[in-house]
Amino acid sequence: GLLTDRAAPAPPRRGPAGVGAGLLLLALFGAPTAPPAPAQDARELLRAGRRWLDAGNAEAALRSFRRLAEVRPDSRSHYYLGVAYLHAGRPTDAVAALRRAEALAPGPNRALSLSLGTALLRSDDPEGAVSVLGDAARRHPGEVELLLQLGHAHYRSLDAEQARAALLGARGADPGNPRAHFHLGLAESALGDLAAAEASFREAARLAPGDPEARVALGRTLARQGRAEESRSAYGAALRVRPGSAAALTGLGMLDLAAGDAEDAAERFRAALLSEPEHRQALYNLGAALRRLGRTAEAEEAQRRFDATEPAGPASASRSRARPDGVRRR
Repeated sequence: GLLTDRAAPAPPRRGPAGVGAGLLLLALFGAPTAPPAPAQDARELLRAGRRWLDAGNAEAALRSFRRLAEVRPDSRSHYYLGVAYLHAGRPTDAVAALRRAEALAPGPNRALSLSLGTALLRSDDPEGAVSVLGDAARRHPGEVELLLQLGHAHYRSLDAEQARAALLGARGADPGNPRAHFHLGLAESALGDLAAAEASFREAARLAPGDPEARVALGRTLARQGRAEESRSAYGAALRVRPGSAAALTGLGMLDLAAGDAEDAAERFRAALLSEPEHRQALYNLGAALRRLGRTAEAEEAQRRFDATEPAGPASASRSRARPDGVRRR
């Protein structure tokens, strides 16, 4: 995994004048520098970085791509550097690198726009993401990944109408894409169109039987329509796919609480918190269940834990962990 700079010059020979003369020359002309890396070295850095990304080692990929951006400071090197920052969980740095790649690019690039939009979303700038992804979607009509991420950005911006429009486009371009149906369902649910949301979540669950998120969302939608038993069935299906799902357990606990069974509800919320200790909905409702049971001290502790967690936006983990983030290679 170590790369050596084969282009580095050999150490200079000491001349007959000795060390003193060498120091004088160094003071006058500075230290010798390596020539720019040849194309072969740049290719090796690129291949190494991509291998590290494939292996899931984002930090090692960053080292390769930083060096690549130094020896070959073009759009492609900064693009890969931005992608590595995204994989390393450093979206602000990713935005800077991808903006640099955008400035150096000879023209618009679909993969670059998608990655930049993703980085902006993860940097809590959904409006910036809408701008970047909207421009790209207009240049590349019918591109599913762009439409998915654009819909997600509109949803994060609390513009459910525009989110639905983009996601309808994604579904039309790729009817078999479960993410298009799932995120369309979220937009429809936000707009209060529960029948349409239910249909979208059912189709997403059919197309992706191994993914529990659509079943959890379906359970919530059915609960909002007062269909408690069907909602329980949807949450149960999610738990069969992913045992211990905090979202599904929290949904079941809320059904228990609505039915007046605070004891079972509290147990559901505690089980959810074993899987996800900072699940805000489970913490909040655990406090509500404990207060109903007269366990005031425990309820106050749950409230303190709730207050210590970070509030999140409409596409947060409290509603769904699924997101359409797509980072493509060029």
